[in-house]
Amino acid sequence: MHVQSVYLQGVKDINEDDLLIGEHTFGVFDGATGLVPYRNNKDETGGQIAARIAKKVFGSSSEPLQKLAILANEEIAHEMDEQGIDTSSAVYRWSTTAAVVRVKQDVLEFTG
Repeated sequence: MHVQSVYLQGVKDINEDDLLIGEHTFGVFDGATGLVPYRNNKDETGGQIAARIAKKVFGSSSEPLQKLAILANEEIAHEMDEQGIDTSSAVYRWSTTAAVVRVKQDVLEFTG
């Protein structure tokens, strides 16, 4: 299989998007920082962190994609907890949207 990708940053200074191009798994992640801004010591936003975590989870396992979506949410929640983010209010929470497909022989698995 031959795969090509195009990746263009939007109009904002900070890009909270990430791409996963694996052997069989491909994904697009659009991170979103809560309404209350957050930056870590690497100057990453919450949306960047959430997209990176989701990319890592989906790219590191052959588990069903639906199960990986749940795991990615749990890992993002854990990281927010580690960083002291008040998750009781949605205005502080980080998130990412995801569109992920896995292609193997004659099987196509997808989640979004």
